[in-house]
Amino acid sequence: VFDNAIKHKSHMMSATATPPREIRMLEHLLDIAGHRYLGVVSGNHDNWTMDFAGVDVLKGMFHRKDIIYAPWRLHLTLELGDAEYRIFVSHQGRWESSLNPLHAVQRILERGQDDFDIGVIGHKHETATGCFYWRKKRRGAIRPGSYQISSDYCAKGGYNDAIPSCPCAIFTQSEFYVFDDLRLGLKLFPALKPAKKTA
Repeated sequence: VFDNAIKHKSHMMSATATPPREIRMLEHLLDIAGHRYLGVVSGNHDNWTMDFAGVDVLKGMFHRKDIIYAPWRLHLTLELGDAEYRIFVSHQGRWESSLNPLHAVQRILERGQDDFDIGVIGHKHETATGCFYWRKKRRGAIRPGSYQISSDYCAKGGYNDAIPSCPCAIFTQSEFYVFDDLRLGLKLFPALKPAKKTA
């Protein structure tokens, strides 16, 4: 949720936003969004405050907004009519692959303790979506990517620029669909677009 440059002094010196400013920005965004979030997991940058100061800033903030907050991993069950979908969200996963960004989602399902229909793992800042089959059942995998397109850290480490996208899953009573960008999903499911306000 935060860039939160408290871990690295050089990062703090070059950061355009300070942690207090990022907190105010998140509070503002939550006010604008209203209660549209079901749940949030923290990321490694968010956890630096806990590591260094023993303070979980997000816990209090999301509690005040009645947003489900699961620091490490989140399990959601979505019921639509007779259909039930299990969603797993984690910031980081084991079994990462530099060749296939969806590898970690598939391996967590196969080797981990969590069973799910859609698995979402962040951390790598690389957008990817896809479907696969596990135990004769269709599953979905999402890697959200990053809104930060590039940084000195990425350039220095040899990482590619990120594609600012918003991968998503859209659920119906009979099936789910995964998209590498919310805008594409809304084109194919126009009924999900908010109604335009008339004067």
